[in-house]
Amino acid sequence: MVNRMSVTAFVGNIANNLSVGKKLTSSFIIVLIIMMITVATGLIGFKKVEENADKEAVTVQMVNTLSTARLNRTLYQYTGSAENADKNLKALQQIIELAKTLDTFSWSQEGQAKIDSLQQQTETYMAQRSTFVSSIQRRNELAAALRSAKIEDIARQAASLSASDSLPPESALVAVRLEARLQQSLLIEELIDSGSADTAARLSTALQQSAEYGKALAGQGGELASLNAALTTELASLQGNIDQFVTTFANQATQSKTLTGTATQLNESVENFFVWQQAQVKETMSHAMTIMLLAAAVGIAIALLIAWRITRNITRPLRETLHIAERISQGDLTMSISTQRRDEPGLLLQAVSVMNENLKEVISRVRSGVESVSRASAEIAAGNIDLSSRTEQQSAAVVETAAS
Repeated sequence: MVNRMSVTAFVGNIANNLSVGKKLTSSFIIVLIIMMITVATGLIGFKKVEENADKEAVTVQMVNTLSTARLNRTLYQYTGSAENADKNLKALQQIIELAKTLDTFSWSQEGQAKIDSLQQQTETYMAQRSTFVSSIQRRNELAAALRSAKIEDIARQAASLSASDSLPPESALVAVRLEARLQQSLLIEELIDSGSADTAARLSTALQQSAEYGKALAGQGGELASLNAALTTELASLQGNIDQFVTTFANQATQSKTLTGTATQLNESVENFFVWQQAQVKETMSHAMTIMLLAAAVGIAIALLIAWRITRNITRPLRETLHIAERISQGDLTMSISTQRRDEPGLLLQAVSVMNENLKEVISRVRSGVESVSRASAEIAAGNIDLSSRTEQQSAAVVETAAS
């Protein structure tokens, strides 16, 4: 408490010793500094708002790009189109670049953790996507191999042989049954679309029965033996492709499910980050506005305080000087005037004090002179009385002498 009072007295003493011009200049400089601080605070707030707007723009772009990646991944999964795969890859690469762009901004600990989580989830998604694409490509290769099977050619050949007169009726019947079983190869498209193990089993059963019919025809030699040889080779290749296709389709479905889960997590993370970023923008704007209002309020309060202090510092000694001058004008010179101020009002008060002392001295001198004149007048009056008395005495003596 004592130290605070000492500091206040010290500051007040310095203010009292400054000239009015320096006081006004100092006050103007202080107010100007406060204005500059307010403006700087506003600029910093606007800079933060601008930075958050840039962050939000990148985040919005990331959300839109992620939607494009999700759409093309779904289309690629069902169509196997290389164009959709390329669009999906480009979208993911753009997401990675956007995440790197976000990483260049300054973030809070929570925001940086979200950015790191996004980057990690994106890397995980890319790794799973690579496996998923490989599985899709393998599925497409096997589907192409299944479609390229020459089962329909063999079926047409069997139908041609069954319709010819060169075969015995029993062999012709077997050829008709072979053609009917080979027509089950239409299940290949159903298998490619569904990857169902049940469809694969039905197709395998039809192929096995076709193989048995082929063997039954092979014993007759000639074209039937050649037909059976081609059938045996084609069925072996086809059966192997069917087994691989079913396995690959199941793996692809599993990988798709895993990738979908990772994609869902990535989508949720990006959307949560977007919502969080919007909240940060609002919070930053509110914080900047609060800081600006607070700085403006503090600046106005300090400016009013400075104005009040300067006004009081100037008008108070002037009122004291006016009061002293009024008492002097009323003839009261008994006041004791003292001040330690070195500013213009203080110098004016000192000048009034000197004038008061000089007036006292002048009046004292005048009073002393008046008293001296009064004493001289009294002495002259006494001499005149004495002279008059002597004159009367002499006059009486002359009268007496004349009478004698």
